[in-house]
Amino acid sequence: MLRAYFDYLLGLARQQFKCSFHQIQLLAPIRQKEKFQELFKELLPEYAVDCELDEGMAVLFHSINQMIQSKQFENDHWYHALIIDCGGGTTDLTSGCFRIDNTRVSYIVDLETRYENGDTNFGGNNLTYRILQLLKIRLTEELGFLPKEEDRGAEWENLHETFEKRCEMAEKWIPTRFKDYEELGREPYFFVKNNYYYLFDLAEKVKKAFFQPKYLYELRISTQRDKEGQGLFLDRWKLSVCQEGSFRYAQEQITFQLYLDEVEQLLLLDIYGLIERFLDKKFELGELSGYEMIKMTGQSCKSVLFTEALKQYIPGKLIQNLKQDRDGNGLKMCCLEGALAYFLNCKLGYMKVNQSYQVGSLPYEIMAYTHENEEKILVKSLDPEDHIGYISRFRIGRQLDLYLNDEQGKRLRTYYYEYDTSKFRKTTQEEIEQRYRGTIIQEETDIIIEGEMKFFVWVSKKRWGFVVLPVLRDGEQLYTDEEKFFDFEDDTWELNFFDGKK
Repeated sequence: MLRAYFDYLLGLARQQFKCSFHQIQLLAPIRQKEKFQELFKELLPEYAVDCELDEGMAVLFHSINQMIQSKQFENDHWYHALIIDCGGGTTDLTSGCFRIDNTRVSYIVDLETRYENGDTNFGGNNLTYRILQLLKIRLTEELGFLPKEEDRGAEWENLHETFEKRCEMAEKWIPTRFKDYEELGREPYFFVKNNYYYLFDLAEKVKKAFFQPKYLYELRISTQRDKEGQGLFLDRWKLSVCQEGSFRYAQEQITFQLYLDEVEQLLLLDIYGLIERFLDKKFELGELSGYEMIKMTGQSCKSVLFTEALKQYIPGKLIQNLKQDRDGNGLKMCCLEGALAYFLNCKLGYMKVNQSYQVGSLPYEIMAYTHENEEKILVKSLDPEDHIGYISRFRIGRQLDLYLNDEQGKRLRTYYYEYDTSKFRKTTQEEIEQRYRGTIIQEETDIIIEGEMKFFVWVSKKRWGFVVLPVLRDGEQLYTDEEKFFDFEDDTWELNFFDGKK
């Protein structure tokens, strides 16, 4: 599918520009730059594919290019920036530092970016889903199935408890969890699936209406079209209601108002919680005072709540979120414009860019259980020192279970490392010392006892995963297997808003 999509895009480009393309530059997610490079080289073997720029570096270069064009920079001075990118499904925190040297023939730009933290399960879709839940509750109230909440403020005081409870009640009459209907027949399944996708699309429109540059406090949603085009049309023939086990279209006339303050209060806890997880530790360590600018990118950052949440930690004048973005595309195009400026300036020889990228601490921890059923953390979350963890088993085992947790200790995924000791190869202490000199692997292999298998676990930041290496002592001889790599992220645990379970 990806290959077909690229063929379609390249076909359009050939028609538009009347030429063929031999080189493709791709912006990769900052966390998985190496993996994307390998993927697209394999996907497009006849092209010269390069993922030279990651998204964070492109965003930062957008600011660099603006500073050069306006000549508002101090020569050879190091600038420090923090970039918060909240996209549709993920949010990334990247730090960057750069300096600009205006030489006789060109600009010399030293640019360094560093991945700091991230949340693969928070983005614009989370905010849209919250509004979908609100719509379900309000529609169920308007249809008379749920009593109306006269005092909305009381509801927000216990948001997670009260709001989720009322949403669960609304599911009875306006169901959206189409996964539960897979075995109940084709008709009810598609009634429920259509409910979810229609309400999600309506919630997206509500979000965009309130987060547009033009201030909007009140939004009318009605089954009657607004002649002035100020509200949103609710197509009752696309909304199914379940009563006593039977589905019908919503035939009633429905009109209700949504207000900016109730939408913002609904999203407040999620956004503030995200910023707190990202910046609380940096604030306590005094690291935030070293940044000259805080750059916010991604369409979701249009909400003023992101800016207000940041103001808890930093002065508002440091925050750059394109408030003058009148057409609403600036946040989306910032990354692309930075990349275009980078390639154009390098192509014309206007500047020489010395870039480097590194992954700082990772927001994951790897855990395993000892034979006494006690938890042992092998890789600590947000560990900047790249420590190597280890855990031991007796040689008769065939499988090691490893657990991936987020920075708050929440279980994300279980890995099953299967091995066969009969296929291990012989090794020596000298070989291990030569290969892993100066690491805990060299030190810990010295004390492996007879019959003990020690598993070493460490992070591979460039590949965005971790590595497992087993070492066994049997008959006074050391044996080992090849290193095994495991990905941190895949679609088995990442939050999916379209799996039919919501």
